[in-house]
Amino acid sequence: MKLSRRQKIQLVCGILPLLLCVAAAVHYLAAGGTFSVEAVLNYTPERPVLAAATLVLLYAVKSLSVVFPLVVLEIAGGYLFPPLAALGVNCIGLAVCTTIPYCVGRVSGAALVGQLEERYPRLKEFMGRQRSSSLFLPFFLRIVGCLPGDVISLYFGATGTTYWRYLVGSLLGLLPDMAAVTVMGATITDPTSPAFLGAFGLTILFSASSALIYALYRRRKRKAEADNASG
Repeated sequence: MKLSRRQKIQLVCGILPLLLCVAAAVHYLAAGGTFSVEAVLNYTPERPVLAAATLVLLYAVKSLSVVFPLVVLEIAGGYLFPPLAALGVNCIGLAVCTTIPYCVGRVSGAALVGQLEERYPRLKEFMGRQRSSSLFLPFFLRIVGCLPGDVISLYFGATGTTYWRYLVGSLLGLLPDMAAVTVMGATITDPTSPAFLGAFGLTILFSASSALIYALYRRRKRKAEADNASG
């Protein structure tokens, strides 16, 4: 089948980030070994601009790999930069991390939707509400953490959700935990300090709150289904 010019451009835009990320991953693994905060710090250049660019590139690699813990990059950002700069770099990193799988999903199109829903049945719970609430749903899914982040990104890309709505919703959902972890990175050399302990406590609180929110959502959904069945 002959591709149109627009389809060719979309295909290149979808493949190019993947190739860049694979190249970066190969270079990193060849240079380093384990993916830890110490390894990231050793790998990152001393110049702030290059350090920020390297960290954002690692976020891009993370977007296509489940073996790279996001928290490692957030802690490294907090350690490497002053607080406001760290939040900015980590926020840009999260934007990149959520954009690349979205673009891959957008290029893949509707065929990917069925595959994701078959593998992750929970996605079907939100399918009916997506068009009317395309900003809230990415926010909600990031907050509750009931699905892998890359799956969420691929899904919203494949279903054609407006990019800025998806991105804003995703960042708002990821921001609270990222901010707390960034503070942990900034104070990691003094783990007994009030700032570190407070940030660590917030991460625990966010995790517990996410689980509670999702549990309440499931309970409400089951109650609604039972009421509809009885009615």
